[in-house]
Amino acid sequence: MRIVKKVGKITRGAFAYDQVKGDANFIVRYVKKLFGGGWSKVKGEAKPMNEAGYSKEQILAARRSFRIIFSIYVVMFFAVLVYLAYNIAHADYLLAVACLALLLLCVAQAFKYHFWLFQIKKNKLGCTFSEWFDHVLAKDRGDKS
Repeated sequence: MRIVKKVGKITRGAFAYDQVKGDANFIVRYVKKLFGGGWSKVKGEAKPMNEAGYSKEQILAARRSFRIIFSIYVVMFFAVLVYLAYNIAHADYLLAVACLALLLLCVAQAFKYHFWLFQIKKNKLGCTFSEWFDHVLAKDRGDKS
């Protein structure tokens, strides 16, 4: 029995079982919080930008920069999408996979800058994913705040 326990310990160490298990638990908890609304709402967590120490000039400069960067990533997305279709049409699947990775990168960066633009529009740091998602689905477009 000692040999079985020893082999089990060696195997767990070799495959970094504890680290993998901890990472998997972290990802599961994070996804549940992200989509299940499990974030704790502490009073004052989301605060207006001017209370966070940003001047109007800084906010306007950030808004301008984020809008430009967001536009660049959207244009890059469509350019890479066209190139992806070209590679698939010409049966160059290895390049198509690389284009797909680049496409996902463009989407992630566009999301990031769109989220920051949303926070600037709402004049509130600490907006939630569901608030942004509601905005994207145009549920609160009538709200002029």
